[in-house]
Amino acid sequence: MRIRVIGLCPILFFVATDEVLAADVDEHICPRCEDILPVNVRAKHLGGLSTHARDPGRCDPTCLLDGNPAVAVHVSCDKDALHRRTAEGWPEAKKVPNLEIRAELERSATNVYLVFSDKDAPCTVGIRWDLPDPNAETKAIALARDVAAALTPAVTVDKPTREAIVWNVDETGDKAKATLGVWDKEKDAVNALLKLSPGFPKLMDDKDRAGLPAGKKQLVFGFCPNLQAKQLLEVLDTALPGADWYRVDGRGVSPSCPATDKEWQISDKARKRVGKLELSTLVLESKFHVRSNDQPSSPPVTYIYAYLRDSSGRLVDFKSLDAHLETFTSDPSCSRKLKVQGNAMVVRTTCKELGIERCKIPPKVIQTTRIDVAEGKLKTAQSSEKIDVEECEWAD
Repeated sequence: MRIRVIGLCPILFFVATDEVLAADVDEHICPRCEDILPVNVRAKHLGGLSTHARDPGRCDPTCLLDGNPAVAVHVSCDKDALHRRTAEGWPEAKKVPNLEIRAELERSATNVYLVFSDKDAPCTVGIRWDLPDPNAETKAIALARDVAAALTPAVTVDKPTREAIVWNVDETGDKAKATLGVWDKEKDAVNALLKLSPGFPKLMDDKDRAGLPAGKKQLVFGFCPNLQAKQLLEVLDTALPGADWYRVDGRGVSPSCPATDKEWQISDKARKRVGKLELSTLVLESKFHVRSNDQPSSPPVTYIYAYLRDSSGRLVDFKSLDAHLETFTSDPSCSRKLKVQGNAMVVRTTCKELGIERCKIPPKVIQTTRIDVAEGKLKTAQSSEKIDVEECEWAD
């Protein structure tokens, strides 16, 4: 979710979740101000000013330098940081070329604010340089380059570890090799959900990377920042039943997590045996995010992924549907339900018009997607019903 934060960071930013903040420090990325702004960087850009952290117990520190003008550096290395690399930017922001990933700068009446994603550490950096300073933009960009150089995996984790996502674990590697042999078919199903980094999946064992299952071989789908693999597996375990993750030695390993260009959250998922086959369905919904006044909201979307596998785990068929709903209003209230009906699965999305929730029977749109198994293949059917109400019957 993107929100506008009032105060230090007046630009769209992400908020670390309670799960990240509550986790043990030695299990995830937790940079410190003395590492982000070492003495040589402060001396070069800020006259050697001392720095202190706001809320030093947090793992997304704001490093404050109380000079004139004031400067602040905010670093967030939570589990969503990699997603920000491809997230939608600010329409009004100025792009900054040749600065890490997706660097953008915005000027307000009181400061300039620069944000970018670091290349080799899964972190987002925001730099606020207060006005008046005629060279604020140039100084903020120069500082950003040195902060990026200081921000390496070695200084962002207390223990240099990564989380490896694995599938098809056995002693011989036969299961992994069999999957690689038909990967063209599996690839389409996985890539519809998440994009793998170049070179993945790859066959590996514990000799290749300490922390992988001892004496076993498996397909590795990527190395993730700590706390991110578990979140991804909540989605991937439908596409890849039995997928798991292990914390491994992270020295020399750059982030290579599966990634997506969509903003979604899990709505529901289910699994059902149909004869000798297994049908799995995953339902995702668009995350709500704030748009500026000149950008119309997109119609609500239900993302549906269906997988059919045989008794050996081989992928027999796959379907991906992006169900867009045309509704009464641009921002309706929507709910989604997934039900198993016999040997079929039915996804129903219901969207009600906002602003008249007190109506007993508000206008609504119902979209139904049915997923059947017929002759060993997936068969889908979709219908939509729009229920209008000429005169609202108000609740008592």
